[in-house]
Amino acid sequence: MAKTKTVYVCSNCGADSPKWLGKCPNCGEWNTYVEEVVAKETPAAKRPVPSGLSERGQARPVLLRDITAEKEDRLDMKDQELNRVLGGGLVKGSLVLIGGEPGIGKSTLVLQTILKLHDLKVLYVSGEESEAQIKERAERLHLSSHGIEVLCTMRLEDILDALDSLNPVFTIIDSIQTVYSAEAGIVPGTVNQLKYCANELVSWVKERDSVLVMTAHVTKDGAIAGPKTLEHLVDTVISFERNNDDVRFLHAQKNRFGSVDELYSDKIDSARVSRIAAILEKRAGIRFLGEDIYINVAGGIRLSESAVDAALAAAMYSARTDVPVPVGTALFGELSLAGEIRTVPKIKQRAKTAEGLGFTNILAPENGAGITCVKDIRSLIKTVFAK
Repeated sequence: MAKTKTVYVCSNCGADSPKWLGKCPNCGEWNTYVEEVVAKETPAAKRPVPSGLSERGQARPVLLRDITAEKEDRLDMKDQELNRVLGGGLVKGSLVLIGGEPGIGKSTLVLQTILKLHDLKVLYVSGEESEAQIKERAERLHLSSHGIEVLCTMRLEDILDALDSLNPVFTIIDSIQTVYSAEAGIVPGTVNQLKYCANELVSWVKERDSVLVMTAHVTKDGAIAGPKTLEHLVDTVISFERNNDDVRFLHAQKNRFGSVDELYSDKIDSARVSRIAAILEKRAGIRFLGEDIYINVAGGIRLSESAVDAALAAAMYSARTDVPVPVGTALFGELSLAGEIRTVPKIKQRAKTAEGLGFTNILAPENGAGITCVKDIRSLIKTVFAK
């Protein structure tokens, strides 16, 4: 039989306290503690450990050298750009959390994605829309919905039953904030509900060769609503954002199976522009004194990595001399104060992506297939503006 107790939980970070507090000592936010009634199971009523470790005996440590590392088995998402953001596709047995503001298009994004996976058993769980609404959206996307199972419910128990009976390869929970369990109360979206439901879903996925994607709303300051522990539970956190020009983009905030690229809105750091201008003046004889410099990035994305230096230098040279950069040219490399173009990570991957986007003249500080090597700012200018 379950016993109940009352605790106060911070709605921002998930910290709990036996009494109400005006300011959370963990995250520093004010007036975020809310009262919650939680059920504490007695030992006799506790369910078996989902992972099954207790059935196999006590867990014991093993030597690192004796562990066999296997290559991750990934699902092709049928979308080159989405695969790139995910680090090459979705790893089986992993969980992904996609956060975005209400109305940005999270439901459309995930539905459009799974409708391309014709050869997989897919379960789409919605706690926000009806079957008819999902069908209408699928028809608007003009994609085949054959083989996609749809479950419209908010009860965790219904979801777990469907998972056990269907054993899907790919599951969408849209959204995790709508899911609730009677074990954690009857109100969806509370901190306790999010923790409990997410843990149950994590346990199910980790035992099977499956992938689970959960959508989540974000708060006014852009953080995913609910406790930070929700982000710690999953393997990948993807942010779905838009800039002032209504350009929407995805970027990974966390990825245990791939790289994380930092993308922000609307410009290049002015200090970087000033440094490139100084290098062009010193090493290439291009004068910017008395000139106003305006930099714009197509799509309104902020570029914060050093690999943008070479392209920025070429763009500034072109603007100052009125000589256009040839169509189909892509450049990447870090520019030193001495005018050297230094190598940057993942040259081959960058070149492959550039080729896929239609660029035919690729310049970088390394030799490679389809890459023209440039080692300093003078050789870059001679190569790009040869004509």
